Amino acid sequence: MTVKQYLEENKVKNYVLTNRMRVPMTEEQIKYSDIDDLEVIATEVKNGVLHIRTDYIELGC
Repeated sequence: MTVKQYLEENKVKNYVLTNRMRVPMTEEQIKYSDIDDLEVIATEVKNGVLHIRTDYIELGC
């Protein structure tokens, strides 16, 4: 399931997108990523906030 599908189905308002390593994605990473292509790997609630773990991998130099 993609991030967009997950958000549409679950009507989540308070969430954080994370990469494969559970590191929160920056606003810039999210801005240039297509949530139609990011797949949801897992979800977990931490301190009342839903963390959506995606298949995003940051490209290295």
